[in-house]
Amino acid sequence: MNRRELLRCSGAVGALVLAGCVGERPRDRLAVEGSSPTIGPGDDATIVARIYRADRVAFSLPAADRIEATGTDVSPSPDGQADSFPPIWLWDDPQQSIEATLDVSVASDADTGAYTYSVTASNGTREIVAEFTVTVGDTA
Repeated sequence: MNRRELLRCSGAVGALVLAGCVGERPRDRLAVEGSSPTIGPGDDATIVARIYRADRVAFSLPAADRIEATGTDVSPSPDGQADSFPPIWLWDDPQQSIEATLDVSVASDADTGAYTYSVTASNGTREIVAEFTVTVGDTA
């Protein structure tokens, strides 16, 4: 292989490496995606979050006394859990993908408006807090 061919091959390999960095997707790093539902007064809903590359996940409820958490679920099953509600889920190693749900109930006399909830995720070296909105209002 002569020098010109070597440079041409090196350039192609470099372009592929850079393309991998530029094209990074949420699943390749610690990331959180969440839902932002609209819930009518007196209704129930499930908030869904997808978390990538984490070994610790926790929900923080909206700051509203008329929105109540009624249940949670997570997949894959955690290796441990903090004694709290909503729970803090723990895995021995970072998981490629986690789906966490939080069932909520809105009181029939709840004020309409937007309320913020958050999902905190960490992987031992980094922590992120992602905020999403639950809107209480007309769902028609």
